[in-house]
Amino acid sequence: MLDLLIATDCVRLKDSKIQLIKHAYVPGNDSIEIIRILGADTNELIIISKT
Repeated sequence: MLDLLIATDCVRLKDSKIQLIKHAYVPGNDSIEIIRILGADTNELIIISKT
């Protein structure tokens, strides 16, 4: 999984530590696939902030 996240520029290794570059990983570049993921995992993809 780490190799995949590095390959997709979501994280990078620096000084033996993992740094987050992107806040999310969305597999594929297909719009239909992205919509399917959003429809299936909306509760995990949307963060509700209480202020």
